[in-house]
Amino acid sequence: MILLDLAKKLLITPTANGTLQFFRTAAAGVLSFFLEAGLLYVIVESGVHYLLATPLAFIVAFMFNFHLVRKFVFPKSKKSIASELAGYAWIALVGLGLTELCMYFFTDRLKIYYLVSKFLATAVVMIWSFTARKYWLYRQ
Repeated sequence: MILLDLAKKLLITPTANGTLQFFRTAAAGVLSFFLEAGLLYVIVESGVHYLLATPLAFIVAFMFNFHLVRKFVFPKSKKSIASELAGYAWIALVGLGLTELCMYFFTDRLKIYYLVSKFLATAVVMIWSFTARKYWLYRQ
């Protein structure tokens, strides 16, 4: 019962605590990363160039992540879902640009395997996304 209460406090109960919000954002990001990396792998291995496959996988993971963050990180947002989605999409579009740049740099220039490049790009984009969401989109 104590473990269940702790899990509920860490993952579900609404909070304005920045550290806990960051933890939840990271958890949502990990789940989204595995979805995106899995899709990226399937699309690339089916013959699509990794720079074309990246945005396809990114869009699916973006929608999944939007749902998780809206529900578990910033559930008390007073914005309409359309307004929130528009802001989230803008942040994601910048994130996609950063992802493409990182993927190109790490994969083409440094000759790193594309899935490892995806992991590195995700780390860069996670910092951008959390900061932009916290201080621009979900400012309290």
